[in-house]
Order: sequence, then structure tokens, then C-alpha cells
Amino acid sequence: MGHYQPAADTVMISITLDDPGVPDYAIDLVMYHELLHKKMGAQQINGRRYAHTETFREEERKFRYYAEARAFLDKLGAELHRR
Repeated sequence: MGHYQPAADTVMISITLDDPGVPDYAIDLVMYHELLHKKMGAQQINGRRYAHTETFREEERKFRYYAEARAFLDKLGAELHRR
């Protein structure tokens, strides 16, 4: 639902989230997630890039409304996938 561009130091958010039915906490989680990428970067192990490490996921779960936002985004993703 978003991505971080290190070269431009920019966070992009999917237009899918530009809808009055999307709760603020869901957008905030996407922003939080992408800014964690900025903060934590990625690890290179045996030539492979890892961005969603266990440490990253631990930090992500510290978001105040993580469970609610994750549930909403997972449901939204499933609905989009069915289209």
C-alpha cells in the first residue's frame, strides 16, 4: 500500500487509500511502515536484500493501532485481489 524511495527520500502511498472509508490509523500504519524502512534500511546477506527482518517486524508492531490497522489493510488487500 506504499513504498519508500531512498534515492529521492520519498514515501509514496497507494491511491487505494485515498477513500473516506479508509480509517486514519490504516494510513498512519502504512506511513509508519515506510518510515521504518527509512530508519532501518535493509540488510544484505549472501547477496540478498532483506528489509522485513524480525527486528523490523518487532518495531512495526509497536504502532499503537497495529492490530486494527493490519486487519483493515489485510481485508482491503484481499478485496482488491478478488477484483
